[in-house]
Amino acid sequence: MLLATARTRLQQQHDDALVVRPGSIEGVWVPPDEESRVTIRRDGSGRFFGHISWLKDTSRAGQLDFRNPRRELRDRKLLGLPILVDFREDAGRRGRAKSLESGKIYDPARGWSVRGKLLLNEETDELRVEGWVGLGPLRVSRSYTWSRFKRTTKD
Repeated sequence: MLLATARTRLQQQHDDALVVRPGSIEGVWVPPDEESRVTIRRDGSGRFFGHISWLKDTSRAGQLDFRNPRRELRDRKLLGLPILVDFREDAGRRGRAKSLESGKIYDPARGWSVRGKLLLNEETDELRVEGWVGLGPLRVSRSYTWSRFKRTTKD
């Protein structure tokens, strides 16, 4: 337990270094329900990934991804769980990371993965997270606006 707590604190310190990156999708983001934080980073191949880096309800930190349709993935913990996977920069905006496309969004509350897109509004420093299923006129989508995490003295 002590080792897990130390690892969680170390991860939080590492994630805190990404809190403010104006003009970039990289950083720590807060979904509208404010129950978690998601850290988005670029990997060595230039693709972007996001994982759950903080949970408001600390008792959920050890909760497993039990709704995952793939049995072999159900033993993953929510804290650290990748929920934004394999996003690429929009070809028209390469190098600026204002719009990411062609990725997958995973919702651990439902066990669903959907295709998605991320759009940064630089003026408001908000991230629109849009996910959809289907194609063309049969496409059903939903979007949420996430806020960039701003560290305060109580965090």
